[in-house]
Amino acid sequence: MRWFLETIKKKIKTGDKVRFVGGGALSPPVTAGILADVLQIPVETVPEPQNVGAVGAALAVAVGLGRIADLKDVEALIKPDRVFVPNPDARAVHDKNYAAFTRLYAANKKIFHHLNQIH
Repeated sequence: MRWFLETIKKKIKTGDKVRFVGGGALSPPVTAGILADVLQIPVETVPEPQNVGAVGAALAVAVGLGRIADLKDVEALIKPDRVFVPNPDARAVHDKNYAAFTRLYAANKKIFHHLNQIH
């Protein structure tokens, strides 16, 4: 996810936090804490994270019907129930592991391409 966020940040303006939603956000709170440490940005969770797709669709409809003025107003309607702040002491180990991961990916890219060829 860190690689994905870094790639997105090169192309568009992103926020200064991440909302952890979906089924994975139902896992123990330690997961959101680790995610905050890895990404080095705050990670928010919301009540009933498994329902955010339906809630988002309903809010988009409300905007379309004029019940909510703008999609920018939606974030204020969905309050986080917890915010996990990164532990700065964990940064060094995650930076080291991330650097190793990106080097491993680059080193193995041609091999994986070869293995995925259909003959």
